[in-house]
Amino acid sequence: MADHRRSLGGKHFGGYIGWARDEQSLPVAGNYRRSTFDNLLFVHDAILLIRWSCFFVHVRTSLVIKQGYCAIANRSTQKGAGLSLTFDALCLVSADPAWFGCSQTPCYTVLMYANGWVGVLVSYTKRRVQLVRSFLATVFPPQSSDRQYKKERSNLIRFHACFHYLSIMGLWLMAVGASGCTASPEPPPFATAPPVIQTVEVEVTRIVYRETLVTPTPAPPTPCSPESLSDASQVVIGAILPLSNTGVWMRSANMQMGLSLALERINSRGVAGVPLRLMIVDGGDDPLRSAQLAEQLIVQECAAGLIVGLNDSATLAVMDVAERFQKPMLVIDAASPSITETQRQTVFRLAPATPMVASMPANWLASVGDFNGDGMLQAVLIVESSAAGDLFIEQSSEWFARNEIALEIHRVDAPMMDFSPEIARLLAMPTIPDAVFIVIGANGALALHQQLFDAGIRPDKGTLVVNHSRRALEPAVFGWSGSLGMGSIVARRGPWPSIATEMGRTIFERYRQSGMPTPEMSTFLAHDALLLWVDAMQRAASLRGADLVRALEASDVELAAGRYVFPYHTEQPPDGVNVPQYAWHQWMTPPLLYLMYTEPGQDSTNLSVIWPEQYSTAELPRWR
Repeated sequence: MADHRRSLGGKHFGGYIGWARDEQSLPVAGNYRRSTFDNLLFVHDAILLIRWSCFFVHVRTSLVIKQGYCAIANRSTQKGAGLSLTFDALCLVSADPAWFGCSQTPCYTVLMYANGWVGVLVSYTKRRVQLVRSFLATVFPPQSSDRQYKKERSNLIRFHACFHYLSIMGLWLMAVGASGCTASPEPPPFATAPPVIQTVEVEVTRIVYRETLVTPTPAPPTPCSPESLSDASQVVIGAILPLSNTGVWMRSANMQMGLSLALERINSRGVAGVPLRLMIVDGGDDPLRSAQLAEQLIVQECAAGLIVGLNDSATLAVMDVAERFQKPMLVIDAASPSITETQRQTVFRLAPATPMVASMPANWLASVGDFNGDGMLQAVLIVESSAAGDLFIEQSSEWFARNEIALEIHRVDAPMMDFSPEIARLLAMPTIPDAVFIVIGANGALALHQQLFDAGIRPDKGTLVVNHSRRALEPAVFGWSGSLGMGSIVARRGPWPSIATEMGRTIFERYRQSGMPTPEMSTFLAHDALLLWVDAMQRAASLRGADLVRALEASDVELAAGRYVFPYHTEQPPDGVNVPQYAWHQWMTPPLLYLMYTEPGQDSTNLSVIWPEQYSTAELPRWR
């Protein structure tokens, strides 16, 4: 039992605390109540853990408290372990502040406490269990009932375990919290060390030689055409045609024929004595390919200008190239108003714009007036159910409304040769129409025309019949055995022998000699475009783009299709109100004609032109 009555601090603190050196100085009284022991045990543990943690922060000598003061306090409190432990705590707090870690930064102290606690927990656990057992042996001697002894021992051990685990958790939380601390700007007094001066050799400049192969940026392409005729050995004109587009092969062939005929005429005298070279390339109506060919003609073949016989989209692509290199271009096929509505300096158009063609029927009928005298101006469009028929209706309908002409549209399925249902429908109309326009392809247009006349729908009965098929101009050429009756009217785009110029009649004659049908509008426009270039280059101050543009704007020359004038240009642009925007650099008087048979079996080459007035050779007869 003597071993169990040793000082609570003596065994645990060894020789480090002065008042605890004598292990027999503070016996544990067996008659203390258990509650008193619990309190003492808590204070003992707190003092023990704090002092052990401080042991790892400071050197061993810093842990010794002033022994004189603590020894006196110890001897004066030998009456009980509780008072001794209380003075033990007082000695700890009243000791030198450096011993308690006050001279350190808070974060550094916490980290060292955590380090000390973790290191001492293993040995402390063993000593703690020994202390509990000693107390139990003192308070509950062997003569105590086993039942009470076991109960009290279980309570104390449970208390010891809870305190022990809570201490470990507190240590862990303190260590985690301390990891985010930042050091105080004041350095710890004992960590100060004299500065060490070292000489470090620093490389200041390093010259590195590296050989790099640099590919020079190619110079942007530039036109290579001569500046003037006096500097040129030859003049080049590029023509871009849709030769590989099978859908327009006939038009492409006509363009080639027109260019060839013009080149024959030019090369007999050249361009002010300089030979002309014509380069024809195939754009195929493809925008990308056409644009590439246009650039190639300008920067590699040294073309001074272009002739473009492509569709709308491909022509727009070529326009961008011509504008970039400032090389003028003449458009001989594309009809979209947007081609010239943008008012680009380098773009000139010989082909009629879409509104000019679409307005033909309504404008002509408006000039005729109320043909049958019933006080109402009315027209019927008979079109085939196809994309071409839909396009004709879309483009021409608004012009009838503008001219206050009542319009009725009849659709027929093609191909067909018996139009009895359509004729019955016309005869059943409450009023007789002033004009019937036939917009059907192939021989169906000729058959319907003949059947309308046979049914009494003809000029002498108050209705004009207008055929928009080119086959109606040469029925025998297209295998039609019948003949169109007197008063039949046929639409024609392009010159006609009865009004052709001397140059135009030459083209008609060459076609007749070759056994080919009548030349189309595209033949005349391609022919005249090349001659128009020659005329402009001869009048221009130089072959630069700006001078050629000014020369083209001043054109006033009669060629195969008529007299070419561009009334709306830089000095007189279209206002968009009285003159449409597409009139910019537009030939405004292309031959868009209405011809009429005046005799039965008449040769179509001798047909009279009844509209427009500029080309008219005869007036429309009045049968009623």
